[in-house]
Order: sequence, then C-alpha cells, then structure tokens
Amino acid sequence: MRLLFVCLPALAGLMFAQDSRTAGWVVIPVGEYGALRAKSAPITPEPPAGPPVDATLTRVDYELRVDGDLASGRAALTVDVLKDGWVRVPL
Repeated sequence: MRLLFVCLPALAGLMFAQDSRTAGWVVIPVGEYGALRAKSAPITPEPPAGPPVDATLTRVDYELRVDGDLASGRAALTVDVLKDGWVRVPL
C-alpha cells in the first residue's frame, strides 16, 4: 500500500512553515515526483528475453573400443531444444 499526501496550496504554507531543510523534508513538484517514481519502478516491465541459444547439448553417452592405434565405438547425444519447432545444431 502506498500513501500520498496532497496538500492544497493554502494549507501548504501552514504545513511547511518551518525551514524544510532543518525539519528533514524534501519538497518537489508532483510532476517531478511522478517522473522519479516512474524511473524507479516502471509500471510495465519489459518481457523477458528468450534463451541465448536455440538448443544445448546436455548429455553424452559413449562406448569406445581401442584396438592398437584405432578407436571405434558409438556415442549418443542428448540435446535439449529451448524453443518451439525445428532448430539447427552444429556438431
């Protein structure tokens, strides 16, 4: 909950009769207050950006056999796609 006091000009003189610097008050025009508030807490936040990549390699399972100077086997890659539809994954 936010509370905002709005003073009529005739009452403002009574409320701020003291020196505002010694009383700890800051007095600014309502328009300036609104602009500062809008900068500090935008009403409509920007939508979150999408992921920086379309897909990511999350797991690799492999079996290798070494026979002398030759290695052979199979590898299974798990790729998580982070957006809808088809994506190109460079290997």
